[in-house]
Order: sequence, then structure tokens, then C-alpha cells
Amino acid sequence: MNRTTNQSLGLTLGAIYALIGLAGFSVSGGHAFSGSSGGMFMDMFTVNALSNLVSLVLGLAMLWAANDSADRAKMMNTVVGVLCLVMAAIGMWGSASMNVMAMDSGANLLHLVTGVVLVVTALDLLRHVHWPRGATTA
Repeated sequence: MNRTTNQSLGLTLGAIYALIGLAGFSVSGGHAFSGSSGGMFMDMFTVNALSNLVSLVLGLAMLWAANDSADRAKMMNTVVGVLCLVMAAIGMWGSASMNVMAMDSGANLLHLVTGVVLVVTALDLLRHVHWPRGATTA
């Protein structure tokens, strides 16, 4: 089956997010469902049950859309990308009371990079960039 870039990206990031969401439940037990504290996941992210649930749902949504059609993958990548950018902005500049998903600098960076990659790919923002072929250095 020939997949588009959006479908391949949706499958890849969808699987990663779904797995992170599932695995995060192993360290978020004993912490509040939501709030600014949680368990450490992979020594990189602070997670709580809400952040795990959001990651799992976003991952499954991307997987479903990528397997359904190219248009649905493009739409879902756009939506999830914008949501990730919003989460990164809230994590970086929002007040402490807005941090209900225990987002720390690691999660903020993950959401920022994921959001940019998804939106740039979904909206094909690099289509007019002319990449050099066979460029040599002197």
C-alpha cells in the first residue's frame, strides 16, 4: 500500500504517543489525576493520568486517521499539531493553575517539536523550498 507522508507521519507519531500514554500509567499511580505534579517517565517527562490519557487518545486518533485515508491523516495531523502547539504554549507561558497535565520542560519541548513537524507536514509548508541537489563544499 502506498502511503502519503501525512499517513506515514501519523502512523509513526501516533504509535509513539499511544505507547507513551500507555507506559506513562506505570509511573503516574499514586499521583493526582490532574495537576502540576506526577511521576517521572523515562527520566525526561513528568506525567499524571490526565497527560497519559491525552497522549493515548491523540496517538490513537492519529493511528485511526492514518489508516483511514490520506485526507483524514492530513486533517488529523493538523488538529493534533495545533493542539500540541497550544499545549507547549500553555506549558511555557501559562500560569501554574493552567498546568493540569504536569507539563515540564521535557514535555514542552516534545509538544513544540511534534506540533511544528505535524503542522508543517500537514499544511505542506516546505513545498516551495528548493533543496540543493548534489551540493558540494569547497
